[in-house]
Amino acid sequence: MGPLLFHFSVGDSLGGEADAPVYLLMARWFSGDHSAPVELMMEQALFPPFYPFLLALVGAADSIAYAHRVTVIALLFSSVLFALWLRQQAVRPSVQAGMALLWLLLPSTWMISFELMSEPLYLLLSLVTLLLFKPFASRALGYRFVIIIPLALLLLTRTLGISLILAMLMVLLKLRYWKGIGLLSLSLLPVGAWYGYKALLGFHGNYQMGFLINATDVQQLILHHWGKVNTNLLAMVSSLSDLFALNAHWAQQGCALLICTAACVGWLKRLYAWKVDALYLFIYMGIVLIWPFPDHIERFIWPLLPLLFYYALSLVPIQRQALCVLSLLLLLMPSYFYIGQRWLEGGQLLASEVEFTQTKRWYSRSDLASAQRDLRVRRSLAQLMTQVAQWVPEDECIYFIRPPDLMLLSRRLSFEPPTRHQGALEGGRCPWFLVTVLSHPSAPGPLYPLPYLEPRHIRAFYTHQHKEAEERAERPSPIYSLLVEYRP
Repeated sequence: MGPLLFHFSVGDSLGGEADAPVYLLMARWFSGDHSAPVELMMEQALFPPFYPFLLALVGAADSIAYAHRVTVIALLFSSVLFALWLRQQAVRPSVQAGMALLWLLLPSTWMISFELMSEPLYLLLSLVTLLLFKPFASRALGYRFVIIIPLALLLLTRTLGISLILAMLMVLLKLRYWKGIGLLSLSLLPVGAWYGYKALLGFHGNYQMGFLINATDVQQLILHHWGKVNTNLLAMVSSLSDLFALNAHWAQQGCALLICTAACVGWLKRLYAWKVDALYLFIYMGIVLIWPFPDHIERFIWPLLPLLFYYALSLVPIQRQALCVLSLLLLLMPSYFYIGQRWLEGGQLLASEVEFTQTKRWYSRSDLASAQRDLRVRRSLAQLMTQVAQWVPEDECIYFIRPPDLMLLSRRLSFEPPTRHQGALEGGRCPWFLVTVLSHPSAPGPLYPLPYLEPRHIRAFYTHQHKEAEERAERPSPIYSLLVEYRP
């Protein structure tokens, strides 16, 4: 399974998530690169530091393929740790192996392997912490301070790690284990030190400030985030089938609903027993429901899938658990027939296009023509961004709808484009615009803001022309992206 996952996932694609370039730019900073784009990204970055620091440590700051290896290794180790955690819960060995394999074979796990994000590392660290907590709480762990290490790293990987710390403290409080509470509290020191260090450097980007934005008192804070609950809840429900299958048919959707219903019942039983994993899930989901990023709900829930599977399995009689796991594995087969078909279709593309199939976008679009057009738009944009440096001087900047992507590939400063108000466009700080047909919240339409620029102030257009016409004996492909020099 490991070699297959490496072959399927490891490549030079940034994936489809916007986090990847941010993490790689942060990794460059940890590698000693203090160029203007890297410094700007560190100043604005909201993410905790451990994942990009790990990328820098293994030499992945300038190698996307190496970064993907980190993701795949984290996934493989997580499957082993999941099996060990199941053994701690007295699950039979055959079911342990089957459940770990089932989780690893989930299409959502394979799609996560395309992305450069911190969730796989977060899951690994959370499973290590849960494994250590049982002997820690029963005072059977020889070196009790050991649990502080994965717990501190968990918080330094994702802010949501606070949910596991709170759950553990709640259990220890019930046990009146005061020394243990003191020890676990030490795990908060590294993340506090990091944000203090960022403040000293003048870097003020963090989730905590964004989370409290526009809230001047507790009542306003509650009202501000309560409106997000309904949106996030609907996004959560709609994403459930995607977590268990890809382009799910009605049987897979029904099975996903059944698993989630059973998991809720199993979770309530564990919550009533005051189990640390159930408390963790309760706090984690509570935070996710008010987290202001409904488009990312699926990836937020993904690290909880091992727990949800266990809760559902706990309702099945022991003698039927192996058969239940086997049935679920068979139910995944339609998704893998589809993945295999789309993988073969990707193999028929040009050599320069194949790396852009290593993204969920390629596999999640049921219409092949739509998937191919999306792929070519993104390839055109990526290739143009790598060539920007030959036209844009190092001391000038570029407006673009996704600045981190451009700063990573071009090593030039980039900012989101100003509003279409003429004064804002005329008086901007950057004399360059990278425009694309891709949609984005900061762009009112395709090729924004090209339609709003004064033609007499446009000095030059630059674009990347493909060699598709020579390779396929067809007409040149459409122009999807342009670099515009604009000097009013």
